[in-house]
Amino acid sequence: MSEIRKLEAAFSSASVGAARHAEVTARLKDLLWNWENSRGHGPAGTGPFDDLDSATDEELFSVLDNELDTP
Repeated sequence: MSEIRKLEAAFSSASVGAARHAEVTARLKDLLWNWENSRGHGPAGTGPFDDLDSATDEELFSVLDNELDTP
């Protein structure tokens, strides 16, 4: 877990512009999604937008909320 603490420290001290912040946020969300899905919490190797037809309304709105950073 020391790697996580190092990551937390790096983010605490980082100073980036809004555009770069959005890029990093999107990448972290992708990494988290892949981490969760590679651990048996979902199908590995697929992205959150790969199968929209089977997504519930709640799941779709959740993705939109996360992408648009709405509370």
